[in-house]
Amino acid sequence: MASSLSKTLHGIGWGGLSTAVNVLFQLVFMAVMARLLDPVDFGLIAIANVMLRFLTYFAQLGVGPALIQKPELNDGDVRAALSVSLGISALCIVIAIIAAPFIADYFAMPMLEPVIQALSVNFLFGGLSAVSLSLLRREMRFKHVAIVEIIAYVLGYGLVGITLAYLDFGVWALVGAVLSQSTLSASLAYLFSRHEFGWHHHKQQRAHFFSFGARYSLIGFIEFLSGSLDSLIIGKFFGPAVAGIYGRAALLSNLPVQQPANIITRALFPVISRLGDQRQIASLQISALILGSYAFAITWGMIAAAPDIVRVLLGDKWLDAIPILQLLALAVGPQYLSHLAGVTLDAMGELKPKLRIQAGVLALQIVAFALLLPYGVLGIAGAIVLAEWVRFILMAGLIVRLLHPPMSDFRLIFSIVLLAGLSAFGLIWLAAHALPGAVPGVVHLLLEIAAGGIALMGVAWFSRGLLGRLPVVGELAQRLPRFGRFIPITKPN
Repeated sequence: MASSLSKTLHGIGWGGLSTAVNVLFQLVFMAVMARLLDPVDFGLIAIANVMLRFLTYFAQLGVGPALIQKPELNDGDVRAALSVSLGISALCIVIAIIAAPFIADYFAMPMLEPVIQALSVNFLFGGLSAVSLSLLRREMRFKHVAIVEIIAYVLGYGLVGITLAYLDFGVWALVGAVLSQSTLSASLAYLFSRHEFGWHHHKQQRAHFFSFGARYSLIGFIEFLSGSLDSLIIGKFFGPAVAGIYGRAALLSNLPVQQPANIITRALFPVISRLGDQRQIASLQISALILGSYAFAITWGMIAAAPDIVRVLLGDKWLDAIPILQLLALAVGPQYLSHLAGVTLDAMGELKPKLRIQAGVLALQIVAFALLLPYGVLGIAGAIVLAEWVRFILMAGLIVRLLHPPMSDFRLIFSIVLLAGLSAFGLIWLAAHALPGAVPGVVHLLLEIAAGGIALMGVAWFSRGLLGRLPVVGELAQRLPRFGRFIPITKPN
């Protein structure tokens, strides 16, 4: 257990650095770009990205996870992975270019055609980086992954995007930012991994990636549909401006949690793929405790701070995003805990039961969209909240059935997670209503963030005695002396 926790924490540490830098710059870039560009520009990109993501989940055919999950890599496996990844990516580019005019006609948005065709080049860079980044993660080289992500985002996306937006390129500033980031990411990842670059391999090696990758991609495609139908429906029925506002609200609700969640799951997947059931339970417990407490505190706190978040980060022309952000924030916590459970299932190779759950939730979501569409954009957001909570309950039930974890431990973890969310909401709500209106918006928001941080630290302090009952926390306390001084360990009878 010690080795697995050490590797998980090592990955989380380097991923944390990447996240801290990327989130900081993403907030800055968002504030600048929102003032330089119009909601229509963001709406066009949002719809184009959704349409391209129909192909994204099949573009690399799950090559990356298949590389990480494969117990041993033999000569030719990397070449087989590269052949599959680039071959499918090239096919996706052709499909996207041909489909672009029809998609533009369907949405009655002529600008969609060139935007989709330009962004389709991203499949090629994604096919290249999928192999390189996966090899780095398989080898636990999280430091190099973090360096790639930071440089690619800050220089590739931020510098190029803001420069083009300032020069009044409109939607093409966003297109240029995305392509620059992908190009730089693929180049840096290959420089660090230096994997073999060829095509010769056995048919059986290629078959492995098609077999595992096809199931993995199908699940990812269903998850994509579940997470993207809202944008398609809003774009079709309410237009690009409303789609842009909804897209910014969805981004804000996910932004503070998405990167930390990616850190944990990327570190967890290669580690848990090589562990037995008991160690899988331990890694899942500590990950759920950290991610769940953080996600619920942040997103439930957003509900109280939403007016200041939108005004400070986006500006007054985006005020319609406030109620959307408040509602979507309720879905983020269960969404990422479900994602954490899904990563565990992937690592265990339990793809079939996961596929059944994702397909069932998608069907529920479609019905909910149809019933709640008359209530407008907030009705669509409400359907998302319902679907994510149902998904979380089903995923948690499946994990319990497969791993048989101690239920008392998981009840304790989820109680602390909920307490973190409620405490953050309450303290931020008090701060938002107690501060005088004359306080500048930026200061107002910073004080609300501080209140949320105090709430989260308070929950950690007052629950430390309960946490000491968890065996995985006891293991961490032994390995980390400072942590051990904070957590009073309860020894089993």
